[in-house]
Amino acid sequence: MRYFPDRLWRSFFVAGALLLSGCSAIVAQQTSGLADALGSAIRANKDLQTVKDGAPAYLLLMDAMVQQDPESPALLLGAADLYSFYGGVFVDDPARAVLFANKAMTFATQGSCLEDALFCDWASLDRETYEARLAKLEPDHLATLNTVASVWVGWIQANSDDWNAIAQLSRVQQMIERVVALDPNYEQGTAQLYLGVLHTLLPPLQGGKPELGRSHFEAAIAASEGRNLLAKTYFAKFYARMVFEQELHHQLLTEVIDADFDDPQFNLMNELAKQEARMLLADESDYF
Repeated sequence: MRYFPDRLWRSFFVAGALLLSGCSAIVAQQTSGLADALGSAIRANKDLQTVKDGAPAYLLLMDAMVQQDPESPALLLGAADLYSFYGGVFVDDPARAVLFANKAMTFATQGSCLEDALFCDWASLDRETYEARLAKLEPDHLATLNTVASVWVGWIQANSDDWNAIAQLSRVQQMIERVVALDPNYEQGTAQLYLGVLHTLLPPLQGGKPELGRSHFEAAIAASEGRNLLAKTYFAKFYARMVFEQELHHQLLTEVIDADFDDPQFNLMNELAKQEARMLLADESDYF
């Protein structure tokens, strides 16, 4: 599992020139506006190579902007998203992927703590304090909560050969469950998609809950009204393959590949979904 969808289109803070204004409030406001515009352009783009080639320039820009304003939660969280996105989707070298994930985690840790003290030291709290903190989070915390969860998942993924990292997966799951508790359809059900994957990573004898995972996949598909094709691809990859439902597997992947619509909110994500669906369908007869 090389990437998770909800960190693909987070804010990209592109306003280096605005830092010269000397007014942090204006910078923050205008930077967010430009970030939203760029995020929309990324989501709408169907050319994966263009995004792969273009994003590194913004990584360097984000580094420069954070150096100029290291106390800005928006900049730090935006940098965390961009590094996590790029490392998770486009970096194939495991050693480099770890570097990207570690940097993303550093930015997320600093930015979330500056945003709200409830997020400080979230990776090292004892279980009781951690759960108490999660219970205090409200809908106003959703954006930061979702960013921290997605970056944390990416970090665990990049460090999957480290058992200390894997041991943190249950805490990430609790964080994502809090997102769903606050808003089941947040970001068109991407948190539901996370939970679908998490519950189907392991077979039932090892603690997996495939039927619970199925319910989350179905909720994710419903939340996006079927426009998020990655939900169907992962439904097939993680659930249908685990329970050996070839008919469901074939149906879902065929629907993804045959889908022909333009949706600026999901175009890039759907290209990723189609790419993986073709690979899964190509070896379907060998798997089943």
